[in-house]
Amino acid sequence: MIGSIGTVTFVASEDYLRTFRDLSVSRKASYAEHKIIGRHSLLEFTGLDAATCSLKVTFDAQFGLNPYEEMTQLRDLMTNHEPVPFVLAGEVIGLGLWVVESINANIEIVDNDGFIFRASADISLKEWVDDDTV
Repeated sequence: MIGSIGTVTFVASEDYLRTFRDLSVSRKASYAEHKIIGRHSLLEFTGLDAATCSLKVTFDAQFGLNPYEEMTQLRDLMTNHEPVPFVLAGEVIGLGLWVVESINANIEIVDNDGFIFRASADISLKEWVDDDTV
């Protein structure tokens, strides 16, 4: 197994292929700026913002997947708004839990019966931090 976001697993096997590309993780520190008349402003560290992550996935029927079901599984992760682990190569990314913040879905190939042969999605995740985590 390559990794997973909750119940969505990324796997390359003889039976099917579910991978991602263009993984990007962003982390940011926050600072308050204190203006002082006639002098340079002073910065005060106020904390770390929640990390964000984006990745692209493609679901293709020729690789053993049902793109509609795959997209439904992603949508359910977002609509259930339940924090889930994001794991790559057996390692938990970040502080442990993430929520699906947005999904931009593209239906790429459909047959004359409406069956989706290929779909892709840009997924945005946000790190879930609670009082027990920090």
